[in-house]
Amino acid sequence: MLLFSVVTTVRTSHGPSAAPNPAANHHHPSGDSSELQALRQQCEQLNLESGRDKAMIDGLLRERDFYFNKLRDIEILCQENQNSLMVKDVLDILYATDEGFAAPDCAEPQEF
Repeated sequence: MLLFSVVTTVRTSHGPSAAPNPAANHHHPSGDSSELQALRQQCEQLNLESGRDKAMIDGLLRERDFYFNKLRDIEILCQENQNSLMVKDVLDILYATDEGFAAPDCAEPQEF
């Protein structure tokens, strides 16, 4: 009959305070530097393109607002003078929609 057993434990680390050596994990193959340089150039190029795109979008938004305001002024002028046949034709053109597009009816409340 065996009363005592011997247990042997082999530790592979020194507990929670053991941390990998960061210097041991830094390998610098010769391609890393050139790859990093290429990525930096790509990032710079994308930033330039993004800036140009933002400027173009700003210009398009200003142009859209300009023409919208012109059309709105024409609409108001036409609504004040609806007795003329030509004004009615202009309003028909302003309110015409493309096939498949329906303008919202302003008389009905919109639910979101």
